[in-house]
Amino acid sequence: MLRINPAKSAITIVLVSEESIFKNILWQNLIEHFSFVERVSNLKDYITVTRTLLEKKRPFIVITDLLMATLDGKGYTGGLEILDRSREEFPEVKIFLLSDIEDPRMDDIAIAKGAVKVIRKPDLARLKLGEIETAISEFAENLTRKIDEILPPQEEEVVRFFKELGAEPTPEGVKVRDQLSFLKGLLGELANPRESSEISLLVLRLASEYFERAILLLVKRDEIIGLGGFGLTGDQEPMSKKVLRLRMPANVDAVWKRVIEEKCTILKKIEDATEIDRAFCQAIGNFIPEEFVYIPMLSRGRVIAILYADNAVSQEPIKDLSAMEIFMIQAGLAMERALLERQLLSLKKGIESGDKNK
Repeated sequence: MLRINPAKSAITIVLVSEESIFKNILWQNLIEHFSFVERVSNLKDYITVTRTLLEKKRPFIVITDLLMATLDGKGYTGGLEILDRSREEFPEVKIFLLSDIEDPRMDDIAIAKGAVKVIRKPDLARLKLGEIETAISEFAENLTRKIDEILPPQEEEVVRFFKELGAEPTPEGVKVRDQLSFLKGLLGELANPRESSEISLLVLRLASEYFERAILLLVKRDEIIGLGGFGLTGDQEPMSKKVLRLRMPANVDAVWKRVIEEKCTILKKIEDATEIDRAFCQAIGNFIPEEFVYIPMLSRGRVIAILYADNAVSQEPIKDLSAMEIFMIQAGLAMERALLERQLLSLKKGIESGDKNK
């Protein structure tokens, strides 16, 4: 079975707690949603990890247990000690405090010390043995939602990508009025591309006029990898980062295999998709499309790239694809010319080098 990385938040979680069944099961649940979950057990290790993450400019949030040994070993409210030290050294760090103590005064103290929120842990002592894992899993889901609520969506990278394409992101429901003239203009730019990467950007630029989300995939001999893409993902990780992780076998039971073999566009409903197709949709975000399309780019008789696209945000149906298909044909020819020119330039340099050596 093909494994494609599920959509995850790019946020790192620093989980501060003494070793316990609760900590280990909570960690196992959190890594299903977040890209990295660092586990530490004391104030000293917490400071080390926090400094490293800040130096690397990695976005992160701290989840700390209230009841832990303090650094001197004499106290048992290590979570408050974490809050105190963070307020002094790392005031920008957001911290959730976990507590199984019903004490409003303690909650007020924690908030005063800088905790974003105090969250009640499940009372494991009152549960039956078979209920513990389920209770912690449900707690992790609730905790994840609370973390997502305080994090603004990372749309800045999407905006920056549109600017790189040479187009500002259009408001919802607003597209270029004269798409035929727009297509002609892009075809003119396609006539003399400076680099093959420029061709890819032109493809995605046109795709942004027809689809809410799109990804250009490079077809290699045995695998397919992500080149670039745009669109909302429904989680904290931008599409550009998800695309970089995409790496799938070419010869599997998925729509892209048919596209490669039949060299044609394929539009598919999600209910008719294979498990691998659904896994791909999950890998690029929390928005699951009702339908999606794959459009091939051909060069020298073989598919060298595929454009995946959908309207997963609004769930609007995918409309006429003829303009996009025409552009993909021309992009394939332009890519062929660009590669041929590169080969000729390399050959010319080799001949000139040989003449100098004589």
